[in-house]
Formats: sequence, structure tokens, C-alpha cells
Amino acid sequence: MINYLNDSMKNRVPLIGHFEITHKCPYKCAFCYNHIESKEELSTPQIFFLINKFAEAGCLHINISGGEPLCHPDFVKIYKYIIKKGIRVSIETNASTLSESTLDILIKYPPIKILISMYGISEDIHRKVTNSSVLLETVKENIIRLQKNKINIFLRTPVSKDNFTELHLLRQYAAQNNIEFNYDPKIWWNQSGERKFDYRCTSSIVEKLKDVDPIYQDLFKKLEQLETRSFAIRSCRWGENEFYVNPYGEMHYCIVFWSNKYNLLSGSFEDAWHNWYMKYRANGCIGRKIYPTDGNCPSGYLYFHKNLDTSKTIEELLIQNSLKI
Repeated sequence: MINYLNDSMKNRVPLIGHFEITHKCPYKCAFCYNHIESKEELSTPQIFFLINKFAEAGCLHINISGGEPLCHPDFVKIYKYIIKKGIRVSIETNASTLSESTLDILIKYPPIKILISMYGISEDIHRKVTNSSVLLETVKENIIRLQKNKINIFLRTPVSKDNFTELHLLRQYAAQNNIEFNYDPKIWWNQSGERKFDYRCTSSIVEKLKDVDPIYQDLFKKLEQLETRSFAIRSCRWGENEFYVNPYGEMHYCIVFWSNKYNLLSGSFEDAWHNWYMKYRANGCIGRKIYPTDGNCPSGYLYFHKNLDTSKTIEELLIQNSLKI
């Protein structure tokens, strides 16, 4: 039984919150990690209530995400409420929509950064990946509107088998517009635990592009590592000074064990942070004991071993492996 805290967990403060304010989105990307449920999303007053609790607990930074957060009908009110609480904000968006009222509030109270996901540089690839009617030109126009108003933006591309051929063009676009750029070839499981193997880009199909642009040499190396050995993430800050809340008012344990959730509306943020989380993290993340990860975060191990069930709760996995907390 675990009956003491390791040094890193003694002085825990939830400094950084990741808050999905909606799962609604004009895009329908097949590899999206969101799992839209039939239950009602949080009302705006409930969102305010949770923001109050985050602030009272010591939160200094909220990363607003979705779905597409700018689609929330009360985004401006929510953003302004967070700012007035003295909390810094970053935003994850696909820039498919940007109303004048949203732009106005971002100009008045600039976020730390806006992270924009861009899926293609041609209309065909953009449409194929996003499964939407949103024009790529609309996304580009919104990026220009943000730039003209000196909003700090960061461009990133989730790489899949459907858009990898445009990766070098996406980087060129970012460079031509003086925008910081990055990409990620990892396709994770969604919040219900459903795997997305069929959308992963592979080293074998990238290899033929290695002479086209240096970015494909880099992509090839990353994919080769993902395919031949589990990558190591030595530590994380979930439950130490970061937390993740979905639009149904549930705190996720982490993005590895999505199924472990705590309902903040029927319970309390204080109980979730100080008691529920500590049940699994008092002596380091229990996930490292469930899987043979040599002390690393189990995310890489689960990513590599395709046969492992990513839908099970920690309790189910403990029983399966004859382990106790």
C-alpha cells in the first residue's frame, strides 16, 4: 500500500489548466482524440463556476481548447471572465472561424499564444483531412487577421497518411509568413480509448520523399523510432501542477488514461485535486507500475504496443495485473 508522498508531490499547486470548453467543431477529422458524448456540455454559468474554483486553487494559466473553442457562442464572455480572474490564457484552435467580437477581445487582452492547427496547404488535402466545408482560404485569412493585430500565433500540423506530402509546403508557408512552425506524427487514441492506427503515417511511405526536402528526413527518423521502439517520456506534470477538464465538467486523470474521470459538478475541484488524484499519484504515477516502462510515462509504451487496450480504467488494469494501490 502507498502511504507517503514522494518529494515532487508534496507541494502540489494546479498552476496550469487545460480546459475543453466545447467538443463542437466544424471539422470532422477522423483521427481526432475528442469523443463526443450524448450528454449536455457545461453551461456558461457552470464554466464560470469551475473557473472560480481553478482560480481559488492557485491556477495561473488556462489553455482553452475543444473541439473548436472559438465556435462556443459565449467564447468572448468566457475569455473575458478568465482574464478578469487574473489568469493568463493560451488558445488551441483551427482558425476556421474568427468573429469580429472575438478578434476585438484578443486585441484588447492578448493571449500568451494561439496555437493553430493547419492540416494542408492545398484545398483538396485540407478538405480531405478535415471532412468539412470550411475553405482553406478562410483559415489563411483568419491567420492574417491575427498577425496584423500582432497576436502571437504558432502554427502546427498533426501529420497523418493523408497530409504528409504537404508537410514541406506547410513549413514554407509558415516561414514566408514569419510564423513559428512544428509538426507531430503521433496519432493517439481518442477519449473513449479507440485506436486510430489506420491514419498513422509510416516510415515506408515517407522514405521516397527524403530527397524532396530535409523535413522528410526528420519525419522519417521520427516515424522509424515510433515503429521500432517505444519512445520515452520520462515525466509529466499531470496531477502535479497541471490538470485537464472536458466540456462535461469532468477532470481527466491524464491523456493516457482517458477513462479515469472525476465529475467536478457532483464533487469538488478540491477533492479531485487533493484526494482523487493522489489516490493514483501519491508515490508516482500508478501507470508506471501497471506497464513495464522502466520508470517512464506509459504513453510511449501504449503507443508502440498496438494490442494493449486503451479504453480500460486504472482500476480495471490493476485488477487485470493483480496490483493494488
